[in-house]
Amino acid sequence: SAASPDAEEEPEMQEEEVLACAFSAWYDRFRSLTFKSEVISLPEDFVTYLLADGIKVGNNDDCASESSWGSAAGNEQADA
Repeated sequence: SAASPDAEEEPEMQEEEVLACAFSAWYDRFRSLTFKSEVISLPEDFVTYLLADGIKVGNNDDCASESSWGSAAGNEQADA
Protein backbone atom coordinates (compact mmCIF):
# COMPACT_ATOMS: atom_id res chain seq x y z
CA SER A 1 0.00 0.00 0.00
CA ALA A 2 1.36 3.37 -1.02
CA ALA A 3 1.68 6.09 1.58
CA SER A 4 -0.14 9.35 1.01
CA PRO A 5 1.99 12.29 -0.20
CA ASP A 6 1.38 14.09 3.09
CA ALA A 7 2.78 11.15 5.07
CA GLU A 8 6.13 11.49 3.32
CA GLU A 9 6.46 15.09 4.49
CA GLU A 10 5.77 14.31 8.15
CA PRO A 11 8.91 13.77 10.24
CA GLU A 12 9.19 10.50 12.13
CA MET A 13 8.83 10.68 15.89
CA GLN A 14 12.10 10.16 17.68
CA GLU A 15 12.35 7.66 20.54
CA GLU A 16 12.77 10.43 23.13
CA GLU A 17 9.58 12.11 21.86
CA VAL A 18 7.63 8.87 22.28
CA LEU A 19 9.10 8.32 25.75
CA ALA A 20 8.11 11.88 26.72
CA CYS A 21 4.47 10.83 26.21
CA ALA A 22 4.76 8.12 28.86
CA PHE A 23 2.68 8.72 31.98
CA SER A 24 5.75 8.62 34.20
CA ALA A 25 7.42 11.34 32.13
CA TRP A 26 4.72 13.98 32.48
CA TYR A 27 2.50 13.21 35.48
CA ASP A 28 4.59 14.83 38.24
CA ARG A 29 4.87 18.06 36.23
CA PHE A 30 1.14 18.25 35.41
CA ARG A 31 -0.27 16.58 38.54
CA SER A 32 -2.33 19.66 39.49
CA LEU A 33 -3.86 19.83 36.01
CA THR A 34 -4.93 16.23 35.53
CA PHE A 35 -6.89 13.49 37.24
CA LYS A 36 -5.68 11.90 40.46
CA SER A 37 -3.64 8.82 39.58
CA GLU A 38 -1.57 6.15 41.22
CA VAL A 39 0.96 3.85 39.60
CA ILE A 40 0.63 0.30 40.87
CA SER A 41 2.75 -2.78 40.38
CA LEU A 42 1.04 -5.67 38.66
CA PRO A 43 1.65 -9.33 39.50
CA GLU A 44 3.56 -11.15 36.78
CA ASP A 45 0.71 -13.60 36.17
CA PHE A 46 -1.67 -10.69 35.50
CA VAL A 47 0.79 -9.12 33.04
CA THR A 48 1.02 -12.52 31.31
CA TYR A 49 -2.78 -12.60 31.10
CA LEU A 50 -2.86 -9.11 29.55
CA LEU A 51 -0.25 -10.09 26.98
CA ALA A 52 -1.90 -13.43 26.15
CA ASP A 53 -4.07 -12.05 23.32
CA GLY A 54 -0.95 -11.65 21.21
CA ILE A 55 -1.43 -7.95 20.41
CA LYS A 56 1.96 -6.30 20.17
CA VAL A 57 3.14 -2.87 19.13
CA GLY A 58 5.24 -3.35 16.00
CA ASN A 59 7.93 -1.30 14.37
CA ASN A 60 7.21 1.22 11.60
CA ASP A 61 7.35 -1.50 8.94
CA ASP A 62 4.48 -3.30 10.69
CA CYS A 63 2.24 -0.23 11.04
CA ALA A 64 -0.87 0.15 8.94
CA SER A 65 -0.96 3.03 6.53
CA GLU A 66 -2.67 6.19 7.70
CA SER A 67 -5.42 5.68 5.11
CA SER A 68 -6.42 2.38 6.71
CA TRP A 69 -7.18 4.31 9.92
CA GLY A 70 -9.44 6.75 8.06
CA SER A 71 -12.53 8.50 9.35
CA ALA A 72 -15.99 6.98 9.30
CA ALA A 73 -16.60 8.76 5.98
CA GLY A 74 -13.51 7.10 4.57
CA ASN A 75 -14.72 3.72 5.79
CA GLU A 76 -18.11 4.21 4.14
CA GLN A 77 -16.38 4.84 0.82
CA ALA A 78 -14.33 1.69 1.23
CA ASP A 79 -17.47 -0.34 1.96
CA ALA A 80 -19.36 1.05 -1.05
